[in-house]
Amino acid sequence: MFAICRCSAINRTATFKTGKTKFSVELGRTPLLPLAELGEVPDAQLVIVGEGNDVIRLKGLVDQLGIGRSVLFTGRVDDPTLDGIYERAALFALPSRAEGFGIVYLEAMSHRLACIGSIHDAAGEIVVHGETGFLVNQDDVSDLAAKVVDLLRDSNLRQRFGQNGYDRLQAKFSCNRFEDRMAGLLDKLAAG
Repeated sequence: MFAICRCSAINRTATFKTGKTKFSVELGRTPLLPLAELGEVPDAQLVIVGEGNDVIRLKGLVDQLGIGRSVLFTGRVDDPTLDGIYERAALFALPSRAEGFGIVYLEAMSHRLACIGSIHDAAGEIVVHGETGFLVNQDDVSDLAAKVVDLLRDSNLRQRFGQNGYDRLQAKFSCNRFEDRMAGLLDKLAAG
């Protein structure tokens, strides 16, 4: 089992795998590294990919928690590798307070991943609670963990959310949809 994390100056996310299922979580200010030790996923390994300004703190936290055997820091990966990571993941979570629009949710949805986002940021603009994933209070780590475990255990729900997210991406956030909205706005401006 393994977990993958994107680590950058702006966001720090991780993908966990248990058995044949994986999930992603934000590591930022939410104390989520202990999720690597969830009793329900004791063999999960967290692989942190990227070179963010928080890597040193995260490595220290890994040492402090004594979970070094469950966490691997890879550094930066190229786009094809990142796409492969998304393709192998089962779900994506970014329970943040600082996510403005959430392009990473759209990335995850493009790979048909169920998403878990925060009620404290703009995740609700993209993630529809109970349809494409869950919106949680990032301060309630036990609820977040329960939602992650629920999705890991229920492949039908995870797949339904993932497909719904993909369909939502195509209907509302695709390049074609963006072009259509932009053309409509430009027509209105031209009309005066």
